[in-house]
Amino acid sequence: MEIAIYNPIEREQPCYGNPLCEILFDYCVVDIETTGFSPEDDILLEITALRVRNNQICDTFSSLIKTAAPIPKHIQKLTGITDDMVALAPSLEEVLKNFLAFVGDDVIIGHNVTFDLRFITENTAKLFNEPFLNDYMDTLTLSRKVFREYSCHKLGYLAEVLGLPVPAHRAEADCQTTKALYDCIWHTALDRNISVFYPDQRFAGKPADILPTVTEFDENHPFYGKVCVITGKLSINRVSALQLIVNRGGILANSVTRKTNILVVGCDSATSKYKKAQELIALGQSIELLTEKDFIALIE
Repeated sequence: MEIAIYNPIEREQPCYGNPLCEILFDYCVVDIETTGFSPEDDILLEITALRVRNNQICDTFSSLIKTAAPIPKHIQKLTGITDDMVALAPSLEEVLKNFLAFVGDDVIIGHNVTFDLRFITENTAKLFNEPFLNDYMDTLTLSRKVFREYSCHKLGYLAEVLGLPVPAHRAEADCQTTKALYDCIWHTALDRNISVFYPDQRFAGKPADILPTVTEFDENHPFYGKVCVITGKLSINRVSALQLIVNRGGILANSVTRKTNILVVGCDSATSKYKKAQELIALGQSIELLTEKDFIALIE
């Protein structure tokens, strides 16, 4: 019986997931090292993923990959990865299997990330006859939108001019730089009031549907025990913003009332909730109005 072979080029869907453009606090930063530019003809040498939760790196997956052929000399010189280093490394199948388990369904962030995704998708297809459809975000694309004053957007150049950790053509070092660059991009976008991020704002549920994903709370956190409402469009996904509040002990509400303690105001502040808060404040009610920048600063 003929076995159907998964071919990412022939299938109707994209070779990888959807491109996103939003501020995230939970994701995986991914980078690879290869022997060249073609996922069909060149091979993976190294793959790294940094798991980020609440905007902090909490776990790392990194592995060299055993190769069947000698590594070209110019690649050894560029990356510092030698034949001796990969001789005892795990096989590509083992490394890729562990990598896929590590990243799970996380959004993938990388610099020129489609290059990495092409290699991951191609090899996942060959080895496991499965697609790799994680959504992704490209710091190269974001950098071009935010740092328009720079004509070059290579990772090394951006690290130098922005004072970030310098990449070293090794996957883990480049992941560290990419994480720092992503943070710098969205902080700068908020500082400059640049409308770069357009996340999905839909939330059809009720505040009670958002449950904490942590078991302990910092009772000194500004959101702890406070009734919080969000209005207007944010650069961060609405569900993610609500989750961040409840994870810090905040109490979610849909409407502004006398019980409201904090109102987070997005870029379009001319909303009924904002007007209601102003009316209550004029009557002596204590309601703290936070811009998105202030909100994220408190969350961090």
